[in-house]
Amino acid sequence: SSRGPNTSHSEDRQMRMDDLLKVIDAGETLTDVVPLEHVDLPGWFAAIRLHFSSSVLCVRVNPDNDSLEVSSSASPETTELPSLSEREPWRRVIGRPILCAWRLVDHQGYDDGIQLAFLEHHTGIASVVIQLVGAASALDVSTVCGSHADRPVPEGQLTR
Repeated sequence: SSRGPNTSHSEDRQMRMDDLLKVIDAGETLTDVVPLEHVDLPGWFAAIRLHFSSSVLCVRVNPDNDSLEVSSSASPETTELPSLSEREPWRRVIGRPILCAWRLVDHQGYDDGIQLAFLEHHTGIASVVIQLVGAASALDVSTVCGSHADRPVPEGQLTR
């Protein structure tokens, strides 16, 4: 997809994160992960539906500019695929709450990614960090590695 000038407003970006922030603040745990493929791009994820204890969020790629959007619904042009809950990296975070999340902005100002740190129960440590990035109308899932996963989370930083 081609990109023109980024005309989105920071307020719009913040609104897209509101539902995710509610899930984090409520301490909801992840219960299932369901990928969705675009009907015109078989084999490529157009979105991932994250099922939490009381909510469902969909992280999807906007095909017009490859930015990511967080909403409660997926595009109608997608087909549900089998759950990823038993596959890496998701199997390590099922049953865990999100500790914090980051909106990733590329050099052109597009919201191309979201990074999610999942809390290790009873330790206060962010043990798994998953990054979702939109590129070429598809969603790429990666695990972020680093020494941060071995350190306790400082007091007061458990929600954002």
